[in-house]
Amino acid sequence: MSRSGLSILYVGTASGTCLGRAQALESLGHRVHFVPSGIPRTKLAFNVYRVGHHLDRPPDLFGANREMLRAGARERFDVLWVDRGREIRAATLRELRRLAPALKMLSYSPDAMMSRHKTSVPYRACIP
Repeated sequence: MSRSGLSILYVGTASGTCLGRAQALESLGHRVHFVPSGIPRTKLAFNVYRVGHHLDRPPDLFGANREMLRAGARERFDVLWVDRGREIRAATLRELRRLAPALKMLSYSPDAMMSRHKTSVPYRACIP
């Protein structure tokens, strides 16, 4: 941790309370690199996401897994904060751990993530 706060790789929806949490971390003096993920807003992309959601495998239509790896290769973060993260892959987390063994990984959601309609196969694969 630097004197100016933590360096945080933050993955989540670029709206609502998720975005508010990222902004709150910034206001506390932490450096936040935001990677958008979640449910798309355009009709076609939303319908594609919805099919994947019903198959318990939501697609990563924002490319969050790819961007997490790019960011992790470019710089060292103190914390990975994944907000909800139904589409984040276990392989992505393993590679980030390989790149930065000291990285603290945090998964946050105000939802009950193990309930059937909130969880996903990729999400459950990330739980040790």
